[in-house]
Amino acid sequence: MLSVNLASALAEQGETCLFDADIRRPRAASSLGVSPRFGLKDVLQENVRLEEALIKVSGIPGLTVLPPRRWNDAIAEIASAPLLEEIIGALRQKFRFIVVDCPPIISYPEGRVLSQFVDSVILVGRCGTTTREALSRSVEILAEVQAPVLGVVLNGANLDAPEYSYYKYRN
Repeated sequence: MLSVNLASALAEQGETCLFDADIRRPRAASSLGVSPRFGLKDVLQENVRLEEALIKVSGIPGLTVLPPRRWNDAIAEIASAPLLEEIIGALRQKFRFIVVDCPPIISYPEGRVLSQFVDSVILVGRCGTTTREALSRSVEILAEVQAPVLGVVLNGANLDAPEYSYYKYRN
């Protein structure tokens, strides 16, 4: 996952929070071997304080995860929660870097809402799966909410494929 790798690299430069906002398919915490007791849902519902939901990742100094914990009811809660901006503000006070992992922006509202509170957005597409039209539409959606797009990352490229060689020069 790009978000996990980016957050891990940034943690070498300063305290970093990986905010997993993919409430339907949360994977960041589990990919780091973290088992959350609480998560974003608990914080949004004001059942726990933000500090109780944050988990330090063992083996990666400086990295902390805010997991979402999966929930199916009131899925729009994250998109309309008045606490969301406050949560991002509190994370900004505590961490040098915040990496937010969101589901696809075309299909789900979380990315649109969260993108209004971040410094920059990196769109991620999968080679052979994500179409140019989908990336273009994603950029349009982000422009509608005035989210600053830093760039696009294309994952899953087969570097052994002929179209990635240049006069037979390869790395």
